[in-house]
Amino acid sequence: MSLVLLTGSDPFLSARAITDTVRDWRLADPELGVEQISGSSSDVRMRIAEAGGEDLFGTRSILVISEADAIGDAVDALLDAATQSPVIAHHRAGRTGPAILKQLKKAADTTIDCQPLKKGRALTEFVGAEFRRHKRRITSDALVLLIEAVGTDLADLSSAAHQLAWDSQTDPIDADVVGQYFRGVAELSGYQVADAVMVGHPAEVLQRLRQAQIAADGARTGPAIVAAVAGSVRQLIALSACPPGLSDADVARQVGAPPWKVRILRSQARRWTPTQLAQAVTLLADLDARVKGGLREGEQLDAAQKVHALERDLIALAVD
Repeated sequence: MSLVLLTGSDPFLSARAITDTVRDWRLADPELGVEQISGSSSDVRMRIAEAGGEDLFGTRSILVISEADAIGDAVDALLDAATQSPVIAHHRAGRTGPAILKQLKKAADTTIDCQPLKKGRALTEFVGAEFRRHKRRITSDALVLLIEAVGTDLADLSSAAHQLAWDSQTDPIDADVVGQYFRGVAELSGYQVADAVMVGHPAEVLQRLRQAQIAADGARTGPAIVAAVAGSVRQLIALSACPPGLSDADVARQVGAPPWKVRILRSQARRWTPTQLAQAVTLLADLDARVKGGLREGEQLDAAQKVHALERDLIALAVD
C-alpha cells in the first residue's frame, strides 16, 4: 500500500504537499508518470482502474486524486489502486465524505494536514518552517513584522520567506532586514511606527517616520500610520478591560488580536495608564483630521505641515 492522504482545504498547503510527495517518489523511481484524477468526475472509477496498474510499456503512474471527499463508492477502487501504484488522495475534510475520510485515514501510510492557517501560533510556526526549509533563521520580532507586512496568505508568506532567505546575508534575519525589504508597504510603515510609539522609543518613531516618507516617494502615508497607531491604542484599551485570569486565547478574542500578540500587548500596556490611553485617543483623532486635510472646517494643511504634525504628535505620545 502506497497511499499519502492530504486532509484540509488550503490550496497552497495541498499543492505543496503534492509537489513534495511526487518529487520524493520520483527520486526513488524516475520513470514514474503522474495521472491527475478528480474524485467528483463521473468516470472516476474507470479512470482509477485504467491508471492504477502498469501500462503496455511496464511503467506506472502516481495517481493524484483531488476532491477525494466526493469519490463515493469508488473509494474501493482507490484503495485497490494503492496496492499497485503510489496514490495521493486529497480529502478537503469538510462536511462531505466523513466515512470516506475514515477509510482513507485507516489505509494511509502518511497523512498530511492541509487545514487553512489564518492566525495564531500555527501561522507563525508555518513561517518559521519556511525559513528552516531554506536553512535560514528569523528572529521572533522579525517574524511578527513579516506577517503584519505581508498578511496571512500562505503563498505570499512563502514567497516572502524565499526572497529574504536568498537575498539577505544576515543570520538570523532580523526586523531591520524585514523592514528594508517591505517598508514600501504603507501598512508595514504604520505598524513599525506604532510599535515604537507604544513602547516609548521617540528616536525610533522619528526614524521610522522619515523612512516611511522616503519609501513612499511622495505618496500619502500619514492616514495609514495614524490608523495603525490608533489600532494599537484600541487594543491596549480592550486589553485593560479584560477580567483577570483569562487565557491568552480568550484575551486575543476579546482584544481582536492573534494569540501570539497578546504577550507583546501585555508588555506594552505596562507603560500606559488609563488616562494616557484616553488622551491618546483624543490626540490621534485630531491628528487624523490634520493629516487628511485640516483640523478645522475649511483648513487645509500643506504636505510639510502634515509631516510636522505627524512627527510632533507621535513623538509626544512616545515620550509620555
